[in-house]
Amino acid sequence: TSAVEYLNIQEEHEFHRALSDAYYTARILQSMDYDKYKDRLSIDTFYSPRIKEEEIFVRFDEYTKLVTREFLTKDELFADKDVRLMLCNKCDKPLKKHLDWFSDCGKTYYCLGECKEHGYVRGKIKIKNVKKIVFMLSRL
Repeated sequence: TSAVEYLNIQEEHEFHRALSDAYYTARILQSMDYDKYKDRLSIDTFYSPRIKEEEIFVRFDEYTKLVTREFLTKDELFADKDVRLMLCNKCDKPLKKHLDWFSDCGKTYYCLGECKEHGYVRGKIKIKNVKKIVFMLSRL
């Protein structure tokens, strides 16, 4: 379903027209609960980090996000200890690995681990190719 349908906004104008889309965007933004999302952070990955010191690590209530520097290959990416490391997103303790990183289609990788205190934790890596260079977005 679309946001318009989900929010029960009456469909008065044709979609995919500049003024109509602006109208619907305004209606959607008017109905948003900003307090619910104020602690969320959007990370722009148009320009990826070039060196380790530029990498981005953010901790949210339910997950952590890491945007790494660029790597030349996927093998180099997965050889990096910070990428391979599976830690609990609540307590930072190492997870017992149940499923190591595996891919569904080549650009998204998943893993499954278990924290003794917090239970199962799944990880997800999205790989983005930038001019034949690889970097990743990790979410645990």
